[in-house]
Amino acid sequence: VKWINLYNLMLDPFKGLGCYVTMDSAYMGDALALIGHFEWEINMVGTIQSNRTGAPTGNWKNSKELKVGSYKSVCWQHKDLPLLYAFWADKNIVKTLSNYHRPK
Repeated sequence: VKWINLYNLMLDPFKGLGCYVTMDSAYMGDALALIGHFEWEINMVGTIQSNRTGAPTGNWKNSKELKVGSYKSVCWQHKDLPLLYAFWADKNIVKTLSNYHRPK
C-alpha cells in the first residue's frame, strides 16, 4: 500500500527506538497503530476518525454522561491487542487512540 511506504520513509529514523509519535486523525487508525507497534516498535497516539477504528464508537452516542460540554470521558481497551481508545466530551466529542497500553 502506498501510504505505508510513505510512513515507512517518514518514520524510519524512529524505528526500534521506542519513541512516541503523535499522529493526526487523517492518518491514525487501528491498522497504522498495530503496524507501528509490532513492526516499527514506535509508540503512537493520536486523534481518530470513527470510520478508521474498530472501537465501539457508536456506544458514546447512547451514553447519558458523554454529552458535548460535559467534560466526561470513556475508555475502551482491546482485550488482546495494545490498543486503547479514549473519548471525551469537550466542545465536541474528541476521540483518541494509542498503541502503547497493553491489555494486562
